[in-house]
Amino acid sequence: MRIFEKLYLTVQNLLSFLTGGTDCICCGMQTYAVPLCKECRKKFFEYVQFEDEKRCRICGKELVSEKLLCTECVKGERKRVLDGLYPIHMYRLWKKDLLYEWKSQDQRSLSPVFASLAAKAVNELLSKNKIKFEAIVPVPPRPGKIRSKGWDQVDELCRILEKKHGFTVKRLLERLSSIEQKSLNKSERKGNLGARYSLKKGVFVNGSNFLIIDDVITTGSTLEKCAVLLKKAGAGEVYGLSLFMVD
Repeated sequence: MRIFEKLYLTVQNLLSFLTGGTDCICCGMQTYAVPLCKECRKKFFEYVQFEDEKRCRICGKELVSEKLLCTECVKGERKRVLDGLYPIHMYRLWKKDLLYEWKSQDQRSLSPVFASLAAKAVNELLSKNKIKFEAIVPVPPRPGKIRSKGWDQVDELCRILEKKHGFTVKRLLERLSSIEQKSLNKSERKGNLGARYSLKKGVFVNGSNFLIIDDVITTGSTLEKCAVLLKKAGAGEVYGLSLFMVD
């Protein structure tokens, strides 16, 4: 992480401590700096698992029965360019609040927590031979977002994965439009009204495999668009990983 970002997080944590801390988003217990107590954080991390019998083989959604595909994928409503899609948590209950605090309330003390969660998930996928990749590719932010807001959650997540957890990160993509995905409905996300992306100039992937990372997926269209670009450029297998999935 950059020096000014480390300083920002240190000051944020110190202020939280001096003002009496904060409440755990999950259980309400008092905690300091990070709004997730040790016990709830442990539970949050223990859930990382990608057993085939518990996940849809196409979209990675949790299954409520022993079928291999979820209802939408059985109907053929989802077609994937991705060679595998792995959401870690479903976007439900207090986990929605956790993501809201991170993205909308600039609670950047959660960035290392989410990065550690992503690192654990990736290592499990690697150890179980579900994926093999040369580099992580972050979904790029809207044009001007980092300049105006000061940070982007996926960018920060990937820098921690790179600096602290030792993963190779390649920023191969750029976003061309400034439309916010949250302002679109489901059909608009699936169509061409959502964000547009492109490969950065001079990018040459030479048959490499990649893992695209995003914070939350609704229809999966963003990861699909990114996967299409990488494969058109000559990528081999392309996988997707997200912290949360809306179901």
